Amino acid sequence: MGVLVYHNSGLLRPSAPLKTLGERNEKSRNQIRRNRLWKKTLEVIRIGDNSLHQRQQFSTTEIGISKLINWLNPNDVVGLEAGSQSFRIAKSILNKGIQVIVLNPGDLATIYQSLKKLR
Repeated sequence: MGVLVYHNSGLLRPSAPLKTLGERNEKSRNQIRRNRLWKKTLEVIRIGDNSLHQRQQFSTTEIGISKLINWLNPNDVVGLEAGSQSFRIAKSILNKGIQVIVLNPGDLATIYQSLKKLR
């Protein structure tokens, strides 16, 4: 599952710094077995004001989600790609007082792919 996190101390705006999380996802038939493992890991890209991209990974287990929540800032807005684990993760994040929005997977995939080109 992919996730976008907008970090903004004021109102949310399109130019706000961005943290991006995305599930490693490969559509190849040869990689179906690997997909099952990859769905257990969230790949994180943080984009901030005038700073280099930071990459990190979190597990989708309770411990991994806990680490993710600790990594997030209280004024972040998290966008989760709709999926089987999205609502469990969203609930955990919401319980910590961080705003969460569940997004259409296609829209989030397009944003995530465009960010990968910014390396």
